[in-house]
Amino acid sequence: MPIFPSKLLGEEWGIKDDEIATFGDSGNDLEMLQHTTHSYAMQNAQENVKHAANTIIGSNDSEAVLDTIESFILD
Repeated sequence: MPIFPSKLLGEEWGIKDDEIATFGDSGNDLEMLQHTTHSYAMQNAQENVKHAANTIIGSNDSEAVLDTIESFILD
């Protein structure tokens, strides 16, 4: 099984898998989104990216990523 950059960084820095959140909107983000517990696709993302993510949030034109990170940290 391949090891993905987010997993490698988590291991290197002592970050648990459930403490990692990934955000994407295009095809180059697919693997990252598929291999993290907290994966978010932008509302205006490609359809295949939306299917790969666990949650769809607002578009790139809003503060959706910042709002989601804030919520993630505060929970």
